[in-house]
Amino acid sequence: MRDAAWDTRFWSAGWRAGFGPLMLLAQALRGDTVVAGPAFTSHTKFQSAYLLASYDWRDWRFSLREGLFATRRANAANDTWSEDGDSFAASVSYAPRDWLRLTGELIAMDSRRGEYVPAGPGFNRADTQFQFSTRFFFWPKRTSAGFACPAAARYPALAAHSCGISLSPPVHADRAV
Repeated sequence: MRDAAWDTRFWSAGWRAGFGPLMLLAQALRGDTVVAGPAFTSHTKFQSAYLLASYDWRDWRFSLREGLFATRRANAANDTWSEDGDSFAASVSYAPRDWLRLTGELIAMDSRRGEYVPAGPGFNRADTQFQFSTRFFFWPKRTSAGFACPAAARYPALAAHSCGISLSPPVHADRAV
């Protein structure tokens, strides 16, 4: 069997503003994707938006994020494959050293999708997840002398980021509404 081909097109608009230790970000995205295989074609329209507020205090960062999302199967006879919903995330990060960051995050999502019905949970679904991550930075950010991360010299898109590794075993709690 041959691989399926994807054609995804979208527009995105974002906003960012800082007020001292408070940072606000927002983004909206809208588009569609077509997946075509040897025996099928699927066309899905999608859209999403979020607002994030983050506050830095000493070695701590507190963040809240609210998001909305929707997908619609184009030219579908029913809305079984369509989905819409919202999500909320709250996180606390602590960075006691340049090379270490500890983060706890609570993520809650409510969604409505016809595909859930045959699987058993009903049309509405609510999921909650808590995750704790430990991130070790091998090269903490770039310096005024150049890129501290060896990969950033080869891949400039990494220049604003640190190089490191994350360890994060998530804990899930699912509930049908």
